[in-house]
This record gives sequence, structure tokens and C-alpha cells, in this order.
Amino acid sequence: MTKTRPDSREPLYRSVVTCDSCGRSFNDPIELQEFLFINRTAGYGSIFGDGTLIQCDLCQNCLKSKLGKFLRTTSAPHY
Repeated sequence: MTKTRPDSREPLYRSVVTCDSCGRSFNDPIELQEFLFINRTAGYGSIFGDGTLIQCDLCQNCLKSKLGKFLRTTSAPHY
């Protein structure tokens, strides 16, 4: 869950983000860039219901612990 400071026009790196899984809050820009933000609208035939907004914010630790065995990772290309 993203919680911005009083001026909602502030960029993400000045935000506080709470992981929806572990509940920890983060405001470190390095940590925030590793978050997985899911924000999508379910389509026709979805088990969530057509037009339902689906959202989830996961820190990198929870992403790995919850989905790690399903994720495919490769080394970044070196330029």
C-alpha cells in the first residue's frame, strides 16, 4: 500500500510504501525500486469479477518467499 506524503504529487522515491504481505513500511529509494506493484483491472471471465481492480504491493523479500519458485531469473546484460 503506497502512502504518499501530504503533497500527493511527490514522486515514489519520497513515498512510504507498506508491503501487503509482511506489513513492513519502506521509504528507502533503493528498496522501493525493488518492490513489485500490481495494479490491474480484471477482464471478462475473471475469477475476481469483470472490472474489479486488483492491487498488491510486495517487497522484494516477500516476492521471493511467495513467488520465488515460480520466477524465472537471468543475469542482466553487461554493456
